[in-house]
Amino acid sequence: MGAAGRLDLDVLGQGVARRARPRAALSTRLALVVGACLLALVIAEAWARWSRTALVRVNAGLRFQVVDIEVFEPSDDFMLFRHRPGATLQGRRNSGQPYTVNINGLGARGAESSKQPDEDGLRILFMGGSTVYGHALGDGQTIPACLQDQLGQRVPGVEVLNFGAPSYVTSQMATLAAEKLVDLQADLVLVLLTNIGPRNFLGPALEDTPETIQVLRGDPWLSLEYYPVPTWLTGAHRAGIHHSGLYRYLRGGLVGAPGPNHWTRRVAQERVRVLEGVAAERGVPVVYLLHPWEPRHSDEKVGSRGEELPPELDPGRVVDLLPYFPANPPPVYELHPRAERVPLYAQAVAGALFDGGWLADPDQR
Repeated sequence: MGAAGRLDLDVLGQGVARRARPRAALSTRLALVVGACLLALVIAEAWARWSRTALVRVNAGLRFQVVDIEVFEPSDDFMLFRHRPGATLQGRRNSGQPYTVNINGLGARGAESSKQPDEDGLRILFMGGSTVYGHALGDGQTIPACLQDQLGQRVPGVEVLNFGAPSYVTSQMATLAAEKLVDLQADLVLVLLTNIGPRNFLGPALEDTPETIQVLRGDPWLSLEYYPVPTWLTGAHRAGIHHSGLYRYLRGGLVGAPGPNHWTRRVAQERVRVLEGVAAERGVPVVYLLHPWEPRHSDEKVGSRGEELPPELDPGRVVDLLPYFPANPPPVYELHPRAERVPLYAQAVAGALFDGGWLADPDQR
């Protein structure tokens, strides 16, 4: 090969080398960028998993029941919290007036009662949220207590057990009802639908403790109630909640907790179906009561209107209490009725039960 040929090869080799050097440099830069991103993710994951700030942010997006917490206790099952049998509380209303809460051995609010019902009696279980529980009311001032007093004048041997708890949502009410109607041999179950949305934890909110995170990781439905995703993403979502502190922070700490959603409705409907199955096996009727609308704000509603009940449920067992209140003068419908108004609510419930045939009126025999 002549000198000219060698020169051409040298020039060609230099061109190839010059083109290869930028490619190698680009590959090095990409590797550095990818490595930096991975390192940042590792650091962010460690921070989100162990940082107090991250825990506080995630917990801030959850809901906590903080009313009369001394008479409740955490529960490591679907309920999240339950009544504490034997607990007593001396509370004070905002006005300064005292009130007393007693949880009996059955886990119901009120006086002690035998687990075995009277042979000739009628045992009613009343489920609900703080409206049924009796927020800032004494044991004898709650709707179930007043209902027992009123029914006792017409139905001998009647007993109404108060299983209401502040912030209980439909799914919790139905779960507890299915359990208690068997254990306590109930004759009738009442469910006053008010609270909707995701289940609450028992407070006060422990801002930087990981216990709530453990519950979110262990409950297959709770993370969907709080952070809803499309059905096709549920597997990846649950994996993220279970394994990744960064994912939990991004979903919970930054987005926050939603209100009612398709997952809370689905969970509630499934739990009501279980209750319906258990009740049907034992021939126990379940009546779902709708809290009346607030007339001062006609564009608003108080709690559930039955949207979390299964669509196949017999509509005859879903009763709006509004028609059973006196029309003149119109009462003020309150989510937490004052003591002097509670008898109106008990009267409305009693009227609905007699009218629907779930209780026999001795005056009409």
